[in-house]
Amino acid sequence: MQFTAAAIQFEPVMGEDERNLERLTSMIEEAAAAGARLIVVPEMAPCAYCFQDRAEIAAHVQTVPGPFTDHLSERTARLGCVIVAGLAEVDLETNLYYNTAVVVGPDGYIGKYRKVHQFAGDARWSLEGDLGFPVFATPVGRIGVEICMDAIYPETGRLLALQGAQIICFPTNWIGQGGRPSQRWITQAYENGVYLIAADRWGEERGVQFQGGSCIIAPDGSVEASATSGDSIVYGVIELPRTEARPFADGSPEDKLADRRPHLYREMLQNTYGFAPAYYHRLFDRSGLPEPRRSEIGVLQFAPEMGNPDVNRRRILEMAGGRHLDLLVLPALALPGTPDLPSDDLDALAELSRDLASLIVTTVAERTDSGTYSTAVLVGPEGPIGRHRQWHLTAEERTWAMPGGEPPQTFDTPIGRIGLLAGYDALFWESTRVLSTLGADLICIPAALRWPLPRPIGDGSEWVYWHSKAWESYVALAVANRPGPEYAGSSEIFIPAVKEVDDVEERASRNSEALLCVSFDSGSRYIREKRGMGWRRLHWYTPLVR
Repeated sequence: MQFTAAAIQFEPVMGEDERNLERLTSMIEEAAAAGARLIVVPEMAPCAYCFQDRAEIAAHVQTVPGPFTDHLSERTARLGCVIVAGLAEVDLETNLYYNTAVVVGPDGYIGKYRKVHQFAGDARWSLEGDLGFPVFATPVGRIGVEICMDAIYPETGRLLALQGAQIICFPTNWIGQGGRPSQRWITQAYENGVYLIAADRWGEERGVQFQGGSCIIAPDGSVEASATSGDSIVYGVIELPRTEARPFADGSPEDKLADRRPHLYREMLQNTYGFAPAYYHRLFDRSGLPEPRRSEIGVLQFAPEMGNPDVNRRRILEMAGGRHLDLLVLPALALPGTPDLPSDDLDALAELSRDLASLIVTTVAERTDSGTYSTAVLVGPEGPIGRHRQWHLTAEERTWAMPGGEPPQTFDTPIGRIGLLAGYDALFWESTRVLSTLGADLICIPAALRWPLPRPIGDGSEWVYWHSKAWESYVALAVANRPGPEYAGSSEIFIPAVKEVDDVEERASRNSEALLCVSFDSGSRYIREKRGMGWRRLHWYTPLVR
């Protein structure tokens, strides 16, 4: 099935509900006349957003079904479309209020979703949603709904995708990002292989600046169309067959959902950060997190020569030997360049660590009696400090390696608490979530990945997959990839901060060889406190580990 969808962007005015509904209805009629069969409008569209308390919003809440859904049903029946729209809901049985989105089709009211993850403004008057994350069968496909803050949490999009959602409809009142699609929205579409239709409001209300940037995002993460600020309608073409297979790239056998390893993700459901970190990590005579320290860390993007560890070793020393680094992350199989060589990689890596006076992270082909693993290793001058047997394998890696199944670990070093992932592992956000739950300050990712590539999103900005993963799990990421043309390159050190303008980023181009170096403070408040991890709503997430 192929059809046109529309995201409506407009500015509701507080206290002018009737006028808001007139304007909204006019834009719905316009979108339908242009051929849109699915129309999404912003969060709390009829009444605006910044209410101080229950008393102030009481005159603006509605039942569901109720007057607003009846109004929409009249239009959907006549226009033959599906509408997803936000409003403030009252439950007459309890007199509790919810930030809600409704789904209405040609045959009338279909269902509703109540916002689960609240922003501070919601908590002034509403209760967290109690309906979970339903997926609705509609004439235009299987629709899941998120509202605004829900998109901060990758659990939301994944729960919808696992239930078969083809389209995520996203009414929102988003702040920040400067009138362009958010990195988080693009990432949700990309990592779940779904369309995402973001309908954002714009304008200023009670000192809050809303961004606009409404858009339609394809399952590969490409932005099909977007708005900046101002009232506008964004149109895009939805091709539902694109959501049936969920590869990371056209033609690749890897699958964004089928390749998950749910039983290995259980630690991510522990409420580690529901408590003060200093208390939690020292409980029961544990030593606590490593003392905060500023360290120099580096990532080396280079193309190892296959089967020639001596040449690769010299190349690493040439590129990195002039910098004093406390930690250096290398691409996958950095010394042999191939898994085929029987070698003493760990001894050679310890020697390299001594020569560079730096901890080293890369992968090795670990041979055991049961088979060969692709194993990420953290090595110091005295030898191995920690390892992680790769959980998720690409089709190419499956030809020589078996998947690891060991529980996740972190490793305490003078640099901080370090987590290890190997390449493809890091494209499953559950892996970074697990290590964050265990208190990782820094996750090191030696890789040989062909995707994802950075993508322009307007105003000279780019979508970079690793940024969303660092922000959402409150960790620093150091990704060392091989350069193109066969590989994606784009190696990265990204350190998120409380204010995104203070983020630290060093990134290589796709094709060049490069050494990236930054100063890393393991005591960063954003990383050590991981406050948003404690705001997750874990009781809804158990399907993620089944």
